[in-house]
Amino acid sequence: MSQLYQILVGGYIDMMRTLPDESVHTCVNGPPITAN
Repeated sequence: MSQLYQILVGGYIDMMRTLPDESVHTCVNGPPITAN
């Protein structure tokens, strides 16, 4: 059986770099996210 979900905690850029290409279908972010 394959893994259906995984929760990663850390910096967004660092975490995304650890994931294989085309492996993310949904990304949920919480604060703080700013557009400054």
